[in-house]
Amino acid sequence: MRKLICVFLLASLLSIKCYAQRDIIYIFDSSVIDSIQIGIDNYASLLKRKQNELKIYAVLVESNGQYEIYLQEYSHMPKGGFLDLLKTSNRKLQNKSKLVIPVIFTADINSAQIKGDKISYIPLSGFYIRVVVEDGKQKVVQTSSLF
Repeated sequence: MRKLICVFLLASLLSIKCYAQRDIIYIFDSSVIDSIQIGIDNYASLLKRKQNELKIYAVLVESNGQYEIYLQEYSHMPKGGFLDLLKTSNRKLQNKSKLVIPVIFTADINSAQIKGDKISYIPLSGFYIRVVVEDGKQKVVQTSSLF
């Protein structure tokens, strides 16, 4: 009986751990998705690559009923903690063409992966999208290239 309880507890813990590892998919209104697509198109044109060849990630910054999205390309990054964080992130957003984009936050500067690289800040550059939320609706109020 004792072995059966131990096996049951172990199985329960493993299933909880697997459930906690599932992807978190961020869903945005169509105007935000359209702006993300414009940013991806800009990178494809700038780097002369197909969209599915791009390695894009997003930095999300939220404050006071608005948030900012910084789309950045990471194919040039050296191996290390920052790249490990992007590849292992379970936070993602998806554009219209089903490109899955890892999401990080500025607070990720405190993650073990980045601390190991001694990076002092998360860069806020690339294709910029500012979104405000009014009456529960997301509204893009600014986009720009911060290259």
